[in-house]
Amino acid sequence: MFDKIKDQAAQSLGSAKAALGGLSEKSTALVTSGLEEINSLRPVLQKAGFIIGDVKIGIGLSPRIGVIIEQTEGGKFSLQEVYDQLDEPTVTQKAVLNALISIYKLEDDVNERGYTVGQIEIEMALPPLVTVHLNSKDSRAFKSS
Repeated sequence: MFDKIKDQAAQSLGSAKAALGGLSEKSTALVTSGLEEINSLRPVLQKAGFIIGDVKIGIGLSPRIGVIIEQTEGGKFSLQEVYDQLDEPTVTQKAVLNALISIYKLEDDVNERGYTVGQIEIEMALPPLVTVHLNSKDSRAFKSS
């Protein structure tokens, strides 16, 4: 009986190792292609006054890669102009710029309620996920020193 349990445990461990090996290959491919897309996005965002403040990678059954975008001073005013000037935008560039344009249409409403758009987190996965971080205008980050 113990031999049977031991054999089943060994088989399960072998299956898990094989699955993790495949997952590692998928994750590596995702990170490589995702970083290439992110690097092509950097100059476009920079023209619009934004930076990629952080890149996050999620490794699991469904590997994910995402960016956290931050606005530099005056950036939101040229988003549409930068979008219109793109010669051959990638799917990612179009999606990210369209998301930013939509998000900043909300800024007047959130400003009236004491908040401002802070970071924008975009996960490039299926389905894509956009998270907007609203920062309180009372935050010490917005107080003049």
